Amino acid sequence: MFDVAKEKARLKSETEKTRADVARQEQLLASEFSKRAPKDVVEKTREQLAANIERLGKLDAQAASLEGRKPTKPKAKKATA
Repeated sequence: MFDVAKEKARLKSETEKTRADVARQEQLLASEFSKRAPKDVVEKTREQLAANIERLGKLDAQAASLEGRKPTKPKAKKATA
């Protein structure tokens, strides 16, 4: 058995951190970075963004199961090259 309140707090903390990472990566990809940085660095940032968006979905699904609600889909801007 585990402490539901502690697990909810952990999920909330991880979700906030991951949302901040997503926002930072979206901002980076929307800036001159995507035009000036080497293509492999830009691609790695895009991959990290996709992984973080997927992670947000998983974290929300875990939180939803603890709270007895349906998970929501993570919303993220599509970065343009």
